Amino acid sequence: MLLLVGEACSDPLAPRPLAYLSATSRHILTTLRPKLKELRDFRAEVRALCSKEQHSISASSLVEANTLSWSAKHLTLADTTLIGRLLRRGALLRLQSLHLGNTHNGNDGVAALVKGLDKGALANLTELNLGRNNIGDEGMQVFSTAISSGALGSLEMLLLGGNQIGDEGIKAFSTALSSGALASLQLLGLGGNEIGDDGMNAFSNALSSRSLASLNSFSQMGSHRSEPIG
Repeated sequence: MLLLVGEACSDPLAPRPLAYLSATSRHILTTLRPKLKELRDFRAEVRALCSKEQHSISASSLVEANTLSWSAKHLTLADTTLIGRLLRRGALLRLQSLHLGNTHNGNDGVAALVKGLDKGALANLTELNLGRNNIGDEGMQVFSTAISSGALGSLEMLLLGGNQIGDEGIKAFSTALSSGALASLQLLGLGGNEIGDDGMNAFSNALSSRSLASLNSFSQMGSHRSEPIG
């Protein structure tokens, strides 16, 4: 029971409750010492991640953040995995804009990120940048599954340009779009990928389904220019 209470108090962004609980008796301290070490290590990882953020945000400010940008900040796969862990803990519920462009973490990075996309973890997110991340068909399929679940239903801008997405990836994405999972999307960046005729046909079918009624601009499949819709 004590370990369950310790687990409930193990918040890397608010470590004081566990520290106070551990200080109440020697027995409790001994029992919770491994949990305290785990929490310290986790908090150190969060601090290191925050130091890479564009504005070097403090760990304690994460829960209040509306915008976070790690684009071109040399994130490792471990960093992206940590962001996924924070999402699972509900630490970024207020986030509206998340920029992870040019981190080159590929399919594994997308998979690590989407593991945290449940229970409304990013229900308020309106802007997401995953451009230039070496995302291929496998990563796009995983991402599309998360989209289909409604995890990113508030998105208005999604940037996926400069990746390695081919026909199979865009087909999975188009299926998710046709379901109405991104009905609020206004701007979509897909330029600079590896999408052929089959993928383009699937995407065109998604557009004609009227499930993207709010979309007014997207980048061409083979370029980075923006084209109006309608």
